[in-house]
Amino acid sequence: MVTIDTRSVTTPVGIVRIMEVVLSCIAFSLVASVGTNNSSYWAWCMFTWFFCFFMTLLILIMEFINLHKKIPISWDDFTAAFAMLATLMIFAASVIYPTFFVCSSCAHQISATVISCLCFVAYAVELGAGVSLPGIVAAKCGAQVTLSDNADFPQCLENCRRCCDVNNLSGVSVVGLTWGEISSELRSLPHADIILGSDVFYEPEDFEDVLVTLSFLLRRNPAAQFWTTFQERWY
Repeated sequence: MVTIDTRSVTTPVGIVRIMEVVLSCIAFSLVASVGTNNSSYWAWCMFTWFFCFFMTLLILIMEFINLHKKIPISWDDFTAAFAMLATLMIFAASVIYPTFFVCSSCAHQISATVISCLCFVAYAVELGAGVSLPGIVAAKCGAQVTLSDNADFPQCLENCRRCCDVNNLSGVSVVGLTWGEISSELRSLPHADIILGSDVFYEPEDFEDVLVTLSFLLRRNPAAQFWTTFQERWY
């Protein structure tokens, strides 16, 4: 039975992916309209735009019909890895194509280059989503911060560590937690004054587990405050 999940195209990440599909398609179409070229650089750029268009569209469709939940892989790790690959590929195409095929009077080629650069920005935005940005901003402002993500997704934890490294935040610790589980990692967390929840109320089936974890933390830190936002969605 196929079920439709409209949230996959209405969340910020879903909207960014739609932009990626549109922009990569436009870049490919603009270059194709000029005509073919025997250069391997041209072939690489065309392959990049088509590959990223096809894979991103496939990801959107699979999430829209909830097919991704039936695949025996870590879907979050897969989409994060693809976003990294697509970011690098689109960046390379955005540099290679104008270097060899753009002239001052080549309107289609210039337009394709601009669109490709915008596509690179879109993939970079997707790659940067969900990597503890609120905590990183707090650490940059001088707070003592502990970042956490799902213990079952080591790639997400590694992304958090890399973001800390890029931002020169050597004093920030990254901890793997699973909502609803009173693990040793949860019990060993240091004192907290503020608990920041970044898009933690997304899947309704997770709400109770999130509240269990928050209840434990707030009982251990009775003076702490929990700050979060919630977007009303059609479930």
